[in-house]
Amino acid sequence: MYAIGLYVSENTMRKRFSDWKGKSADDVYADVDFWNAVCQPEIDKTLVMVVARQAPGKHIQQAFDRAMIKRLRQLEKEGLRGGKQALKTLNLAIRTHTFSIGEELRFEFIGGEIRVDLAGRSALVLKCEALSIALAEMFLGKRASSVEAKHEFSRGFARILG
Repeated sequence: MYAIGLYVSENTMRKRFSDWKGKSADDVYADVDFWNAVCQPEIDKTLVMVVARQAPGKHIQQAFDRAMIKRLRQLEKEGLRGGKQALKTLNLAIRTHTFSIGEELRFEFIGGEIRVDLAGRSALVLKCEALSIALAEMFLGKRASSVEAKHEFSRGFARILG
């Protein structure tokens, strides 16, 4: 349904992830601590979904709900509130859009905010630590939506970290 890209600056990688220098891609892939660190809101990163086949926004919204709602509830129990409301706000922006082939849904995690671009236009800015974590974990966590993409990210990180 979509291709996914992850962008983290080399400077950030070298500065914040030096403990993983010299690790193989397989080691990076299997390291829960590494992925937990990458998913933290203070790590600036960009996730880009590129639509591979036309899809109604409602389908993407439902997939987001399935992937994140349980984690948001868990984070709320840990004291990070507001995630479910922030997800509703995100879903409102996505739900009515029909995604055409090649369109992007971009999430920029910068300075604790999530900047959402939809089809090349700024759609909204959210400031919610819980949603930031859950959204990143949807693609990068233990139950990543695409194992293949996470393997590819691991190879890229291992190459950058040398």
